[in-house]
Amino acid sequence: MALAAIERYIASKNLDEYLRHDMLQAAVERRLEIAAEALNQLAKNHPSLVAKIFNVATIVAFRNVLANEYSVANNHSVWELAQIRAPALRKEIEALLKNLPGTEGSPQ
Repeated sequence: MALAAIERYIASKNLDEYLRHDMLQAAVERRLEIAAEALNQLAKNHPSLVAKIFNVATIVAFRNVLANEYSVANNHSVWELAQIRAPALRKEIEALLKNLPGTEGSPQ
């Protein structure tokens, strides 16, 4: 999952290290784009499921900034999103998936 990859990429990093490594920035940004686009596609097919995810519209909008308005993207904002929102979002998605009918761990 893209969000889990972000957590691995930044696990032992701080903001200064993130700002110094353009490859790390690019990798985190790309994974954020992938995760947000997956949510965007999921919203088209399962809007009621995606509606349960906190602030999903903002996440998708941020993907559009990263993909289309790159000069507006701020490394500090990306770092904050990667540090705080991405792990919380991953947990939200995992909980939703766990409770879907027909999936392992869902209530019968």
